[in-house]
Amino acid sequence: MKRWERIKDDGLPMLVVNRVMLGVVILISVFLIVTMLQTYHQFLDLSQATEQYIDLQQAANSLRDASDYLTEKVQRFTATGDRTQMDDYFEEVFTTRRRENAVAVMEQGQPDSAALADLRNAMRESVALTEREYYAMRLVVEATGMKDYPAALDEVTLSAADAALRPTQMCELARDMVHDDTYFLAKEEIWRSMERSVMALEDATHQVWRDAIVKLRRHIRTVFILILAQVVQIVAMVMMTVRLGIRPVLTAARRIREDSPIPVSGALEFRVLAKSYNKMYDAYKRSIENLNFKASHDALTHVYNREGYDLILSTLDLHSTTMLLVDADHFKKINDTYGHETGDKVLQRIATALRRCFRSDDYVCRLGGDELAVLMVHADSSLDQLITQKVGRVNEMLADSSDGMPAVSVSVGVAHGGDARDAAELYRHADMALYETKENGRAGCSFYQNTVA
Repeated sequence: MKRWERIKDDGLPMLVVNRVMLGVVILISVFLIVTMLQTYHQFLDLSQATEQYIDLQQAANSLRDASDYLTEKVQRFTATGDRTQMDDYFEEVFTTRRRENAVAVMEQGQPDSAALADLRNAMRESVALTEREYYAMRLVVEATGMKDYPAALDEVTLSAADAALRPTQMCELARDMVHDDTYFLAKEEIWRSMERSVMALEDATHQVWRDAIVKLRRHIRTVFILILAQVVQIVAMVMMTVRLGIRPVLTAARRIREDSPIPVSGALEFRVLAKSYNKMYDAYKRSIENLNFKASHDALTHVYNREGYDLILSTLDLHSTTMLLVDADHFKKINDTYGHETGDKVLQRIATALRRCFRSDDYVCRLGGDELAVLMVHADSSLDQLITQKVGRVNEMLADSSDGMPAVSVSVGVAHGGDARDAAELYRHADMALYETKENGRAGCSFYQNTVA
């Protein structure tokens, strides 16, 4: 009785209380460290998956860029006969080998995946298309009498009919082979395979992300629970110390009690805040991306709008940029005859035709109404013939009314940045060329200070 009365009067010994509390703190700390290490490793896995996705997406884009690069080089060679274009073409095929490297990266990162299968299919289609490109280049070599050409073209044998053609006919046939419907259909198949590959890659990566985020959330919840338990344990130690009458601890305990609603409730609130923040962050990022897209793209045609056009011009090297100002012929008549809904669809067809006929590096913009522009990067007067062919191809596509839409044509004015001091003057030059096209019958293109093409 005397002992219990002594404990009641004096309280529990501090040494006993501290040993018990310390044991509980150590146990909680061990669980907390283990859980934090698991969270850290899960975060590393998520970071690795993100980095792998970026590398694989870059590899997939590299194959598409290489295919477009080869197309550009063979089209330039057949159009101009410039030997350097052919040399660049074969350097990509046999030295740089971006297509093969892209497949190798995908094989290492995503073996036996749908993304790899689609990428391999795109590679096969691209390689198959090179046979047609080789044939076209062989025609130009024969027509121009070029010597010391790449050995790969020695394996190309012209048909008897093609070999009997005159040089000008050979050159014309070569250009047609890399600009006709068959060629562009093959290119579209490559692009579709690439799109499927990227979509499959995104699906696989998103699944990895979703699984990792679920585990991260579970680990984070466990960490928060352990932290809260440790806070409660610390508060209990302080309260026990206060009860034992140690005044310095009592002062500290009073401060903790004044702030205790913040740490204790704060831990709970922080847990809720973390979840809410993650949701808000995800929504914010999606909103920002959506806002950026809407701010720079036209809602009807999905090409760049005037704001996007101004931004792009401010970042391009004007000297190496060529501007095509595009205007739909008799567009008001289409609106008056078929209605504005059909007029909108016609604008969409024009935008789609421009995107398909020009390079992926070029920028298609809608400046307002039926006025569009194409900004061709790394382009000068050496591409004038190629530009004329592309405009002709656009008008061929727009003349097809098999889909029930009215046939339409476009007039185009072309100006080179090397002739202009600034973007405004470049636009005026293109507008002057466009006016010349309209004065000469429309449905074609004119070049600034040149005659109607």
